[in-house]
Amino acid sequence: MHIHPDKLKDPSAEELARAQAYYIHLKNARDALVDSAKRFAYERFGPDILEWKKCVTKVDFVKQGLQGLLPQYIIGLGTIIVASFLGYAEHTRYVCSQDAHLHHRLTRK
Repeated sequence: MHIHPDKLKDPSAEELARAQAYYIHLKNARDALVDSAKRFAYERFGPDILEWKKCVTKVDFVKQGLQGLLPQYIIGLGTIIVASFLGYAEHTRYVCSQDAHLHHRLTRK
């Protein structure tokens, strides 16, 4: 089976569209593997990096990725803070108190 759109003989519109989509998928995968900055970003941020056209270096990709992830971390932190105020964070209180107790025992000499 040929997957290159130019190598197909008398393809139907559906076969041609499928071959073109697959060829583009393979080209994007190759581009991400060959470029070390893209490979670095792909391993950390996933296939969304293929749409980040202005990113060239690893620093560019990290900045762009953090801009996308920052709202999620802020929402998560806010949720944890609200849960602790409402009394839903009993486990973290236990863990923190145990850590403080252990720290006190280890530093007391």
